[in-house]
Parts: sequence; C-alpha cells; structure tokens
Amino acid sequence: MQRTRRMSHCALILASFCLAGITSAAHAQAPFTYQGQLKQGGSPANGNCDFQFQLFDALSGGNAIGQPQQANNIAVNNGLFTVRLNFGFAPFNGDERFLEIGVRCPAGSGNVVTLNPRQVLTPVPYSLFAPPVARAADGSVVATLSVLDDGGGALFTFGPNGNNNVLVTSLVNHPNNGFVGVYDDQGAVQAGIYVDENGKGQVFATGQKPFVVDYPNHPDRKIMYVSLEGPEAAIYHRGVVKLVRGRATIELPEHFIALASPDSITVQLTPGSLSSQGLAFSAIHDGRIDIGELHNGKGSYDVHFVVHALRRGYEDQQPVIAADAFRAQFKQLARKPTGSAATVSANAGFSVSPVTHPAGASVE
Repeated sequence: MQRTRRMSHCALILASFCLAGITSAAHAQAPFTYQGQLKQGGSPANGNCDFQFQLFDALSGGNAIGQPQQANNIAVNNGLFTVRLNFGFAPFNGDERFLEIGVRCPAGSGNVVTLNPRQVLTPVPYSLFAPPVARAADGSVVATLSVLDDGGGALFTFGPNGNNNVLVTSLVNHPNNGFVGVYDDQGAVQAGIYVDENGKGQVFATGQKPFVVDYPNHPDRKIMYVSLEGPEAAIYHRGVVKLVRGRATIELPEHFIALASPDSITVQLTPGSLSSQGLAFSAIHDGRIDIGELHNGKGSYDVHFVVHALRRGYEDQQPVIAADAFRAQFKQLARKPTGSAATVSANAGFSVSPVTHPAGASVE
C-alpha cells in the first residue's frame, strides 16, 4: 500500500464503494475491533481487500493524528469484514477526531481509493469511541459499555425515557475504586455503593435501609426491619451484669474496643429492681466500666446496659454536605445514544455512514 490517491470523480475507479462501520470502546493502548460493510457497485463485496485507516483532527485537510493503520488481505464476505486497529490512547483527549478510510479491492491490485469525507468520531463523555450497545426489540438503546479516559470502565443502562437508571463504574479520580449507582426517572442518584478515596466501602440511600428475612412459621410472610439512623457513625454494645452489694463491672468485648473511639464512649444503665436508688458509672479503663448504686446503696440485682461510641476513624463524619460536592464524587451520566446517523454524501459517488450492529463490537 505504497500509493494512495483521493478520488475526485467516478471515472477514476472501476466501481464505486460504500463503506459503513462501527467502532468499539477500547482500553488505553489496547487494540479494538472495527467491523464494517463494504459495497462495490451497490452490492456487497466479496473476496480479499486491503484497508488503510488514518485519524485526523479535521473533516478535511487538518493534521494526521498518530500512525496510519494498515490491514492487508482482509477477507470480505457478503460485504462484511473485521479488522483490528490500535491508535493508542493519546489521540483521544476529548477533541473531535475524524477517521479517513482507504480501500483497495482486490487485495494487492491497483491503487488505494480514499473515501471522502472522513467519518466523524464524536467523543462520548469519558469514552474513547462510541460504545457497544444493547438494544430492545424496538431498536432503542437499553445499555452501553464504555472505556473511560482515566483507565476505568463504565456500564450504563437506560430506561424507556432515555435516562440512566443504573451506572456501574469507578469513583471520580479513583479508577480502581468501584461504584454502583441506582437512579430515578429524572437521572438523580437515589442509592449507591462504592469504595471511597480512603479505600473504605460506603453505602447510601435516600430512602430507608431495611433488611428482609423469612418469618419463622409463616412462609407466606417476610420480616422487614429498618436500620437505625442518626447523624453519627456510631456503634453499640449491650448486655446485662449482676450488681452485687451495690457494685458491678461491665467488660467490653475486644472487638468493640478495637472499633470504638475511646473519648466518645457513653453508658446507659437501667436497674432491674424497683427498689434501686439509682445507678452511675465511675470510670472507664482498659475496656472495663465500673458501676454502682447511688447513695452508697447495697442492692443486688440485674443491671441492663447499653454502651455507645463513635466508630474509630469516623469521628469527623459530617451529617450535612453540599449537593454539588456529593455529586462530584461520581461519574457523569451518559446520554442515551440514538439510532443510526443519516448517510453523508461524498465526492465521486462515495458515502460513509455509521451503522448499528446486532451483536455490538468486540473489545480486546
């Protein structure tokens, strides 16, 4: 493929070609698959052909981006062909890119015909190429798969109204930290699970956070309890100790001590006797809480207790944050792709038009 020439009128070629293709999302510096359909004289081509691909920064003229990609002696069956391309990551910095395609059929014979105009590769937010898509029976897009410019990936699903309803991706500026978000019909996040910038797993929801279990002896029912909520990242330990002659000691378990912020511990005591004169604790030391009856009482009875503490490392948990700061942690939602674009007229009877592909495009 040493010689190329741009065709300006039909008389310069034996037959006219129409090339239609789709590109897949590609990971940085990894090859991706380009699948297309080649027509000769209005009919699907067959045989082996040579192809040439070059990126540009303009629809016409402009500057070539990266090295040209050549695919020689490629089998074309009923117009369909598949090639592997690798322009690397650097060319896809968010600026618009245009793909120039040249073809020579049969392979090794004659000159390369450069199709005109070039194909526009419209950037998708965070993505290198238009992503593979899944379509419903009516042809509407219900899911897309993208590679992000920070090296992560993203799976978007869409409702019939075109808005995102589920996003599986990574945290902003942290491509190794996963995020799963669930969105309402307006595209606003309502629940999510993710790993934050400190490597800690986080779960949030705008509604209640219940757990559901089977109801013993009632197979037709479920028990649904709701998580206790508050402005702190709190933990607790509760139990019963025996007060003897007005004194007792609460022994905190080692796992509670390991998680509790020491200066945040609070104690609630409930006497198991109507004759109690009241209870108090005198000291917290080495995982032990000394308690006693007020007024130097000498009662002996059960004492029920609840010990609360802030979780160690979460003492500065803020119950109110700015809405913009909250949303900034998560990836921007994608716009639902539309159907095939209209064919673009070209010189010399050529045309280049994006097409959809029932099976999508493979990513390697």
